Amino acid sequence: MALRTLDARVRVESLTQLEDAGTDPLDVASRMEDLFPEVAASIKMPLALSLMGVSPTYERSVRQGKRAEGGHDGTRGHDLVTDEDVADVLSLVVGHQAAGSDSMGVVLPDSIPPEAFHALADLERYWEAGRMAPAKERKLRNRLDDTMAWLWNDRLQWALRSASHVDAYTNFPIGLLRVPGHTAPLAAQVPIAYRPLNPLTRTLQQQLGPDDFTDLSAGFTVLVAECIKAEDPIGKDSRIAWSGLREAVGLSSAPTKVVIEETLSAKAVREEIERHHPDVLIVSAHGVYAREQNVAGLRIGDDFSLGLDLGPMPPLVVLSACASGPRGGGAVAVTDLLIRQGADAVISTLVPVRVHHNAVFMSRLFLYIGEAINGRENHTTLMDLWHRVQANTVILDILYGNARLGEWGHRATNGLTPVAEFMGRRAAGRIRSSHLYEDTEAVLLEIADDQGMRDKVENWLRTPGYVPESMMYTVVGDPTRIRFRPSQLRQRSRS
Repeated sequence: MALRTLDARVRVESLTQLEDAGTDPLDVASRMEDLFPEVAASIKMPLALSLMGVSPTYERSVRQGKRAEGGHDGTRGHDLVTDEDVADVLSLVVGHQAAGSDSMGVVLPDSIPPEAFHALADLERYWEAGRMAPAKERKLRNRLDDTMAWLWNDRLQWALRSASHVDAYTNFPIGLLRVPGHTAPLAAQVPIAYRPLNPLTRTLQQQLGPDDFTDLSAGFTVLVAECIKAEDPIGKDSRIAWSGLREAVGLSSAPTKVVIEETLSAKAVREEIERHHPDVLIVSAHGVYAREQNVAGLRIGDDFSLGLDLGPMPPLVVLSACASGPRGGGAVAVTDLLIRQGADAVISTLVPVRVHHNAVFMSRLFLYIGEAINGRENHTTLMDLWHRVQANTVILDILYGNARLGEWGHRATNGLTPVAEFMGRRAAGRIRSSHLYEDTEAVLLEIADDQGMRDKVENWLRTPGYVPESMMYTVVGDPTRIRFRPSQLRQRSRS
């Protein structure tokens, strides 16, 4: 049905082009035959996709009654429903999403096997251990791909190639997977927003709720809630990063305001939200994954928070915290609960990330938002802008793999650093999203070759190697509701 929808869209677009060109009605049939392949190759549609499956850890904890009524997320034991029940609900939510956004809709009939969740959990645990060996990380990622190799039938691949973005109704981060024949994860190729399915009743309620949106085209206010103590080394680095963020937003010339507040308790975060009424909340905190209770939350000063004690959320929440949305164990995650608190979209990470990498990632995100508002970047919603940030930051993934490689990348030769030369001159039109890292390496080696440093740079790339850190960020919720251009659609009422 999704491919039929795509076929119908291509035919309508082809007919529109022929009509605009003044084609004689008698020639339409023959002209359509020639025009159809060209239009089919260029047209993009949103894709609503569902994939069943529950982490064995989550299933076990529900069956053992650890999530009784009144627990962290209100999940009751009988919320673990049958696959038939899940399939019925997913058909409803995907159909609703596809109809409402003029999308393709795909309800995949098979369920994610337990071994895929085990492989994902092992990958996440390896990142959490801290001593990263890229070769070992690649083995774990290959194992994850192997457990999900059954997914990639020809029809799904065709739908994904034609997708402008994906609304993924699933508990599994499919963006980490690599399509057969591709060397980069799916998240590098298409923007993906996740709609987790635990518990299913909440997924249904959120899908059928009001379809408001937030228009940031007139500017926005960012509240940075600094929840890490100043004497903490991470806290020192994060404070420097937020000053840099304020500077980056200022460079965009967008009508924005960045407020940085010290919030060392959940109560303090709540009070600052009430005082500033931000459009965007950045929570700078330590992530805490309590495996025994299978919950992933935030350390705010000395408080542990799952977000429910922070009050109503603004439209966009950014969790600058490690492992605030892991998926391998099906944890009750603060990322998901903040959607219940009113956020349209929550940006978080599956695993721990480096503070310096995160600082650049966040600065780029808000710089691009400012540029979009000013009309200098062609991004209408957070969904497509998010993907650009994620894809453009992979050069940092590569350069941060080796200290000397990073120094080389930021050292100017003839007034231009390799990073600047890559971004401004060399990369345009040469980087395939399906081979994002591989092609980025090739361009960097070309720059190094011109400097007579190819052998050194090639050695730095392999020793010890690097990990795809940018791909470990996710966005949960509906980022298409956050818009940077005026619209005639109904705007969210802010009180």
